[in-house]
Formats: sequence, structure tokens, C-alpha cells
Amino acid sequence: MKKSYITAAIAVLLFGFQCSDIKPPAAKNVPPGSYLLIANTDYTTGELAVMDLSTNTVTPVVTPVSNDPVVRVENGVPYVINRFGFNSVMKLDPQSNFTALYESSTGISTNPQDLALTASGDALVSLYGANYLSLLNTTTGIVSAGPSLASFMNVADPDVAPEASGMVASGGQIYLALQNFNQNTWSTVAPGSLLKIDATTHLVTALSPMPYHNPVSDLKVYNRTSDGATLLYSAAAGAWGAADGGVVVYNLTTGLYETALAETAITAPGALAAGADVTDVLIVSDTLAFVIIQDANWANSVLAFNPSNWNQTQVLFNGSATFSYIPDMVYAAGKLYIADRTFGAEGIRIFDTATLTEVTTAPISTGLPPASLAVIQF
Repeated sequence: MKKSYITAAIAVLLFGFQCSDIKPPAAKNVPPGSYLLIANTDYTTGELAVMDLSTNTVTPVVTPVSNDPVVRVENGVPYVINRFGFNSVMKLDPQSNFTALYESSTGISTNPQDLALTASGDALVSLYGANYLSLLNTTTGIVSAGPSLASFMNVADPDVAPEASGMVASGGQIYLALQNFNQNTWSTVAPGSLLKIDATTHLVTALSPMPYHNPVSDLKVYNRTSDGATLLYSAAAGAWGAADGGVVVYNLTTGLYETALAETAITAPGALAAGADVTDVLIVSDTLAFVIIQDANWANSVLAFNPSNWNQTQVLFNGSATFSYIPDMVYAAGKLYIADRTFGAEGIRIFDTATLTEVTTAPISTGLPPASLAVIQF
């Protein structure tokens, strides 16, 4: 496929067209500290809230965002990726109550998913609806075309894009997951792909295909204490409801995939006769990891595992009876924070990772239901 380009002029025009529904923020007082950034949405409107991690106090609506937002913190700087229908990236200023410094369009129907910083401090942005990456000048907000992904399209994928999704930077490289998903039929066509991008030259090379289809979660990095290995990992759901996915762990030190958790090995609560779909994974130590699963009724639960052998240790949160939806989770200072979108009980739940018990007696309200989380200190 021909490589596409987005000039600065087009980006400005698209910005004016696509971003007009996001209103200026109301004034809020957010003093320096450690915070949980929370992108909230009811799928009609969206807003960014912050939770003070020292008091668990939420300041709602610090900045309006889209109705399909993802929040990221890169090198201490917060960004909001406005996905389907908005197609933009916002850079926020934490020193000024998280007001937007700019909102830059990635192009009509590009559907941005994630970003990672290059060696120069700019950001590559993954696009679900295009066969290239966008390059964001993080100082000016100008967007241009980044490296092409056309040559990495799977032959079984008939649509226009390889479904670039999660990204993470590590050791002078940026790693990118491709879902290889047929957007015409909403079905997976091949195992997920893992690409390596030189953070300086932006040269893209393919690594070995993932062991599972449909990597749906963020790509994350964990530095294992026992052997010093750097691990790249993600949750790959496979075909929804088929229990054919699992946790993907790629050892950046050896260049090999490690045996990890298969969906068929999960003992889960609720309506699960044949396993569960994994939708997110978070490794917090050599012996503790958390996995979000989805049961046959589309309800979400959070389970604890030992990542040294991927043995399941505990059901941390059972959402099967309440048809809970848990889109994200983050770890900070011995606590696990989960975004709970259970109807009528939306908010943030907090768990002590030492005792594996819930700290909150009820979800902490964030205004609109929470959808995406990140931790920032400023």
C-alpha cells in the first residue's frame, strides 16, 4: 500500500473540524503531588479527573476530553488520546490544572490508540485505521506521517490497516503490537505481530509472531529481579469467547517468548464453562501479577497470579454477579487501582497488594464512569 502523509496544514484543518466538541476546561485547583489520572466517559461525553493518592480525594472535570479517551504519561507529561470519531492527541499541563496545551488531529478515521516517545522527545502514535504511524512534535503539536507499516500487513487481513495498537519504549527501541484484525467482520485473522522501531532512525523490523491472536491490552515492560531480564508483555484475548488466548511475555534479553498464562488454565468465577478471555495484565513483582478476565456474560473480574509459574492464587475482585466492566488497572506504592464501570456503582476501587484485600468499602466516584488510568507525580 502507498504510504500516506499528513502535512501540518492538513492537521490544522482537521483539528478545527474534528475537535470542536471538546469545550474549554473549568478552573480547578490541582496542587503538586502524586495523582491518579482518570479519563471518564459515558460514551456521549468525556472528562479528565484526578485523584490525590495521599487522600484518595477526586477532583472531577479538570479537563473535558472525548467520549473515547485514553490517558498516558510519558516522561512525566500527561497526554490524552481521543480515539474513534475524534482522532486527536492532547498534551496537558499539570502545572496549570491539566489544561490542554494543544489538541492535534491525526487525520480523519485514523483512530489513534497509543503513543511512545522517540529519542528526540517527539512521539510516534499508533493508528487503528491507517497503515502508518503518526509522528507528533510534542513541543509544537504538529503532526506528520511517521514510518509506514504497509509491508507488515498480514496477507489474511483484507482491510486497510494492520490494527496498530499498544506501544512502549525500552532500551532505545519502541515496541508496537499489531492486532491483525479484520475490521469488516470484527474477527481475528492471524496471531498478533510484534514490531521493533528504532527510537532514533524510526526503522521498523518485525519480531516473531505472538503465540496468541488479538493483543488487546497495552504493551508494558517489567524488569525481572531474579535474572535481570527485561520483559515485554500484553494480554491477547484471541477470538472472543473461544478461550484461545492468553498472556504474551516476550523476553527482550533472550529474544524469545516465554511460556505464560493460557486462557484455558484460568479458574474463574461466574459463567465460564470453558475458560475466559484475558483483557489486561499487570506484573508488579516477580511473584505477583493481576489479570482482568471477561466471562461468557461479558462480566469482568480481577485475578491474582504468580508470574514465576503463572499459577492462579486468588480472585481479587469477582464481577460476575454484578456484570462488572473493568477497562483498566494501574499500580502505585503498594496499591492496585481498578476502574470499575459497574452500572450504578461506578468509580475507583483500591486494593492492598500485600494483603490482596480491598481498601475501599465502595467505589470512589469520579463523576462519569472511569475508562482509562495513569499515575503522575509533579
